[in-house]
Amino acid sequence: MIPRVLGDKLRSLAEVFPVVSVTGPRQSGKTTLVRALFPHYAYVNLENLDDRLAAGRVAISHLMPFSVPELERARRLPDNLDDFLFTGTYPVLYDRKVSPTDYFPSYIQTYVERDVRSITNVGDLSMFQRFVKLCAGRVGQWLNLSGIGTELGINYKTVRSWISILEASFHRLSVDPSPSQFQQACGEAAKAVFLRYRPTLCPARHSIRGAVKYPLSPGTDL
Repeated sequence: MIPRVLGDKLRSLAEVFPVVSVTGPRQSGKTTLVRALFPHYAYVNLENLDDRLAAGRVAISHLMPFSVPELERARRLPDNLDDFLFTGTYPVLYDRKVSPTDYFPSYIQTYVERDVRSITNVGDLSMFQRFVKLCAGRVGQWLNLSGIGTELGINYKTVRSWISILEASFHRLSVDPSPSQFQQACGEAAKAVFLRYRPTLCPARHSIRGAVKYPLSPGTDL
């Protein structure tokens, strides 16, 4: 197993908190990490229980797919940017050498059919899957709710609601513009970032390809 940066933090939290929560996107390595750190614990599935824990008694941590430092230390970071962008950073792609072209379609289908339904009632799952792909194709662009809605035939309120689902499930975040960028953009907008999402286009021809420097600077947390 590739060592995770969060490991030492979880050990220290477990010494002072009665409960430690590890959350993150599907298949980011949560169960694997916890079982490796605490091999003698008994494990039960709380997924179907309506469990309410007292505030202040739970240490909450978020585990994302591999970061650049983690891959660097394990000497598993791809040699060139195109391979890095094409592969992504989900653990299974490095631990089992699964092809990204086989992995991501299944991941997206499972995410839409199971995770999204657990968060909210989305009536048209095929439409939501188109929404995910459309958002992935707009990574690094100014967020335009109406523009996305127009392409999908839904209103901007639905788009905003669906974006909140992506953010709640650790698959997307918005980067708010700086004051100078505000003036340049002439409006309140944010740039979209998909967390560890593999670009659907050929990296060499992707719209943000020229904005990324590779090899990445030492210690880059991407």
